[in-house]
Amino acid sequence: PRLTPILPRLADHNANQAEANALTQNPFTEPSSAAAALLALGVREAVVTDGPAAAAVAHAEGEHALSPPLDIGARATGAGDALAAAYLHRRLRGDPPERALAAGLAAAAVHRSGP
Repeated sequence: PRLTPILPRLADHNANQAEANALTQNPFTEPSSAAAALLALGVREAVVTDGPAAAAVAHAEGEHALSPPLDIGARATGAGDALAAAYLHRRLRGDPPERALAAGLAAAAVHRSGP
């Protein structure tokens, strides 16, 4: 919650469901609702993930929720980092948020299936 005052200065914020709920002080159960709430707090683009479940991105042009590809592994450590890295890489390349989110979910799935 200490991050809340600076949210309007953030161009992009990636959070998991629990982090987004803490920032918004709401018990959202869907990433799309939490992402929209972060947008309302001033973040220009918000990505919210929910482990192996759906993820969502909210931005000025709208909201997009996507389900991940089939869960092909149980290794979760680092999957969120893989998602964030792929998402940011695709956004920096100029891809729209929904395509960047799809790439992030794919990267997280590949990471989860690792050795």
